[in-house]
Amino acid sequence: MIDRLVGAAESRRGITGEELDRDFDTRLIVERILTQLADLAVDINAHITSSLGETAGGEARSTFDKMAQLGIIPRALATELKLSVGLRNVLVHEYVNIDLNKVAESVPQAIDSYTQYRRQIARWLLEQR
Repeated sequence: MIDRLVGAAESRRGITGEELDRDFDTRLIVERILTQLADLAVDINAHITSSLGETAGGEARSTFDKMAQLGIIPRALATELKLSVGLRNVLVHEYVNIDLNKVAESVPQAIDSYTQYRRQIARWLLEQR
């Protein structure tokens, strides 16, 4: 599913905040892609850490720290991915007015980060065999 979401994001890599403001349907699609990527990764993190007899902590962001602590993903990647959880929370809960330029800027970052994440998880799973 991460591959499909990244592929959907890839087709919107060059989107601008202005375009998101003009086209509400596209905005909803982009927001959904970004929130789904974050939610899916947090669920994967929780599953992996649980299968190792570990707890990931009470917050979604902390699951990435735990994955880095366990050596499953690099610390720098964990830091990047934690930012996507923050954006996800803003998009879902609308704590503040959403800056559509920041949403647009996060698309290529999400593509790169979640592509790396998927590779790291696949590598780790292969090592477990």
